[in-house]
Amino acid sequence: MKIKTLKSKIVLSITGLILFFGFLSTIFTFFYTKNIMINNAEKNLLINTLGQSEELSAIFDNSRNLIKTLSEVDEIEGYLKNNKDFSEEHIVEHLEGYNIADRYSAVYLMDRNGETLISTEPSFVGNNYSFRDYFGEAMEGDSWVDVVVGVTSGQPGYYFSHVVKDKNFNRLGVVVAKMKPEVIHEAFHLNQSNNDLHIMFVDEYGVIIYSDREDRIYKSLGEISEEKQVEIKDKKRFASIEIEALDYGVVLNRLFSTESQQVFEIYDKDDPEEEIISITKIKDLNFFIITEEETDNYVKSALQAAIFISLFVLLAAVVTIFVILYSMGKLLEPLSELKNAINIIAKGNLDHQVKIKTGDEFEELGEAYNLMTAKLKTSSENIEGKIKERTTQLEQLNSSMVGRELKMIELKKEIMKLKNKSGDN
Repeated sequence: MKIKTLKSKIVLSITGLILFFGFLSTIFTFFYTKNIMINNAEKNLLINTLGQSEELSAIFDNSRNLIKTLSEVDEIEGYLKNNKDFSEEHIVEHLEGYNIADRYSAVYLMDRNGETLISTEPSFVGNNYSFRDYFGEAMEGDSWVDVVVGVTSGQPGYYFSHVVKDKNFNRLGVVVAKMKPEVIHEAFHLNQSNNDLHIMFVDEYGVIIYSDREDRIYKSLGEISEEKQVEIKDKKRFASIEIEALDYGVVLNRLFSTESQQVFEIYDKDDPEEEIISITKIKDLNFFIITEEETDNYVKSALQAAIFISLFVLLAAVVTIFVILYSMGKLLEPLSELKNAINIIAKGNLDHQVKIKTGDEFEELGEAYNLMTAKLKTSSENIEGKIKERTTQLEQLNSSMVGRELKMIELKKEIMKLKNKSGDN
């Protein structure tokens, strides 16, 4: 059986420990780096979503204030009260005057029954939109903001409405401004260098009004209840468009939680991949900005860091092996000298002495070896002296015994002669 040297045992043990703890550090580095990156991504995603929410809120607030101001114009009130002093042309001029920067595709006036009386877009005149929330909610409250696909134009629009009241607070009708979608959509800013970042603008039903991915527009995040489906169709919110459901049911369920901002991770079965989702509500409105980002890049970055650590550990292990081999060679030189000395002793040379000057246990071992050989030599010499003495004694005894035997032989011969003589007589 091949015996492993002390050097190889030490090298294997230390290398094994380095690789073991290197493996642990690689795993730790991967998960720690991944968590740090994803946590930072979640914070950045939430900050980005909050920033866009504030920008949209400013646009919505400006439009709501504008339509509220328009609803308080005396000419509007007078026209709705059938005051003949205000012609339709005069009212249209007022409505067009509030279409600042051409941000609205139509500004129109509806009576208390929902019929459009005057509009900057002639095709709206004579149509009844009493089924729209922006009419009913404004008539019952004060103002309303909604996003629907127009049944007349067939185009999506952001509708801002406000009730018109007289001095006695009687409700006369509703004034409405339909904002062009691009005004809102241009407010969404995405990092164009990050293809893993996507955005969705969602209404109170969970239907996606806008997204940087066109295949998601006018689809719901998840399955909508039958009751809401009927409500959407009755109100003709999306004209004749069939609303299909995406596999974002988890996001849809979180949409109406008490938190106005939230960020979490989900597994997207459609893609399929892990994603970070950020949800932000637009102030007091029933609209939400949803931003999603794939975590694949962060996982890859964390994996690259882990691989770098593992390669570093492997390199360190290789360097360590060579360093240990060199160092152990130097450190264990006294053992080689002691081994050689023992072989010399085994051949019977007790005069051999070792000279180890390391200032450590090896030097003490060398001194003990020299002391041992000295004692062995003394003991050997004592034994040899005793052997010589005993040999001399034995030789003397043997010589004495030989002389006796010779005398006995002579005596026996004499006795035999005497017996022979007596026999002759």
